[in-house]
Amino acid sequence: MYWAAHRVRSPEGEEGINAFSHRHGPGFRWPVEVSQIAALPETDSGKQIAEHVQVEPGGNSVLSYLDVLAPDGTPQDVILRALDVFSARVSECANPTLAQVGPVVFRFLANRRSIRREDELRVLASSIEALVLSGSGEE
Repeated sequence: MYWAAHRVRSPEGEEGINAFSHRHGPGFRWPVEVSQIAALPETDSGKQIAEHVQVEPGGNSVLSYLDVLAPDGTPQDVILRALDVFSARVSECANPTLAQVGPVVFRFLANRRSIRREDELRVLASSIEALVLSGSGEE
């Protein structure tokens, strides 16, 4: 499973959060190495199954992003707990951040200088939590 939340700005200056949920499906061999898992958004993001879009995709600048990756079938509580642990540690992490908590891998970047990274993570994480809690990604 792969969830993404991006704060984007359109060429016209409209800003918002776009969030997406993907599933890799049966038979997908989940990588073992963190670097290979972290590359999935570019190499094999899976099939998009849900979205919440505030700014029409296409031509937007990405101001920040949070990617959450876990094997299909990972229980919601495991994902949400890992997100809490990661959120508590983000102030100690580099920017961009690549981290793993249990089976869950996180990629996080905050390019906005006008906001604390912890606050930006909270906003992006809430978009992903909404998708996780809606069942987007469950088998």
